[in-house]
Amino acid sequence: FKIRDITLSIEPAPDVTRDTNVTLRCQAIVSSSGPEALSREYRIYKDGNTIYSKNTSTSEDLLYPLSEARVSNSGKYKCKISIEQEDMTSGAEKLTVAGLSKPLVHINKGVVSEGEEVTATCTAPGETGSFFFYFYEDSKEIQEKQVNVNQVEARLHFSSTGNHTIHCGYTVLVTPESFKSKESLSVTVSVNELPIVAVLEIFPKSKIYEGDKLHIFCSVKNDQRSSESINLYLSQGSQLLSIGYSKVNHSMVALAKDPGEFECRLEMGNVRKIYTKAVSVTELFSVPTLTMYPAEVFQREYMTLNCRSESSASERLGKDELTYTLDPTESPLNSKVNGVFSVKALLYDFNYTCVAKAKEIVKRSETLTVRPKGKLT
Repeated sequence: FKIRDITLSIEPAPDVTRDTNVTLRCQAIVSSSGPEALSREYRIYKDGNTIYSKNTSTSEDLLYPLSEARVSNSGKYKCKISIEQEDMTSGAEKLTVAGLSKPLVHINKGVVSEGEEVTATCTAPGETGSFFFYFYEDSKEIQEKQVNVNQVEARLHFSSTGNHTIHCGYTVLVTPESFKSKESLSVTVSVNELPIVAVLEIFPKSKIYEGDKLHIFCSVKNDQRSSESINLYLSQGSQLLSIGYSKVNHSMVALAKDPGEFECRLEMGNVRKIYTKAVSVTELFSVPTLTMYPAEVFQREYMTLNCRSESSASERLGKDELTYTLDPTESPLNSKVNGVFSVKALLYDFNYTCVAKAKEIVKRSETLTVRPKGKLT
């Protein structure tokens, strides 16, 4: 015997639409010298993987039906025949199936309370293959799941109250390609607000100056679900100040340079409640500036260093409460007026910093470098 040829053909056509009944025809031409039937083994491959095999002694064509073809049936097909130790494989033929069913979305609850879970189901009716399913909330993708069945569930939680529209879509993977479906119709989930709030109180409530003692309280109001644990988080900017359950508090000295917004955050299961409040802190006095006179000085000569804050809260500071000092203080200096220093220049460059202090608030000036000149002889 001799295997002369083998071909694979796709009927009715290599390009069909969804639900078409497709047949793969494997036709082998074999020459033999005797009347006895030859035992043949046929294999059909899709994208390099065996999907069907059959042993037969008839010379009739091998037919492999693809009933109601789906996009997942798209791919490259080959047919192989083996007789005893001899075999032959056909060339590849590509089948393309167009058209996907419209997905269906279903939810188990249409009205829920804050934090309550909703189960959404997305189905690709009648489709087969490997899928990526996508769930959307108000047109924004919120979940993606890969499965090998045509239906999948997603557990959804909503971060805000009101109405939320949910829909889904899917993609069928046919290596190396993918086929995307249309999107489903939308369903609406109504999320009702729970009567529980985070309360943030700050004392004093107004006219806060640097150095004042701040008292911050974060608590829960209208807790009607005491069976669930409540966590409270009190923070200032990115700094977490306190953690607790029904009430937390924190005391601190007000500083103008610190972030002025405080946050009270309540967490109960999947429920998040946030209350923020901004605090305006009036500067007690400005950062001091340090200057020297004269602008140039010779070694061992006296110079005057002036340290001053351009502004101060006179309604809070007495005349002598804001004091100035030089840093370092090791060098010889005299000061008869607050902030005015008589200093003898050294033989080398030297750095000075002015320190202003009042009501335990300390501010430092930028560094002033004194570069004494050598005297001419």
